[in-house]
Amino acid sequence: MKFIDKIEDYEDAFIAYISKSINSHDSLMWEYYYKLNLPEYFGLNWNALDECLTDFHWINEKGIVIVHDDIPGLDIGNLTIYVDVLVSAIDIWKKRNGHYLDVIFPKKYEADVMNLIKSERM
Repeated sequence: MKFIDKIEDYEDAFIAYISKSINSHDSLMWEYYYKLNLPEYFGLNWNALDECLTDFHWINEKGIVIVHDDIPGLDIGNLTIYVDVLVSAIDIWKKRNGHYLDVIFPKKYEADVMNLIKSERM
């Protein structure tokens, strides 16, 4: 997870920008479906997102970068699950050769996201 205000240049990366207008679990799932070109079998749920974020067989670029301009407007339960799914996927890709996954939030949200990560790990 990175907390920066300006994304660096990524060579050979597929970059997906998550819209600021996300205000529900369903809108987030559809956002991922369209922005990451997820397979048709994507189930629009947390387990399916978790599985797809650790696969990426349909993306040819080496890197996958998910950029947030804001924290999605989800209830605290869904937001905690979302951040946990992201952290889990990042950790899995760190142990593999081939693709990598970077998830970016603006610097001003670092404390908020880190608190969600800490609450999930307890």
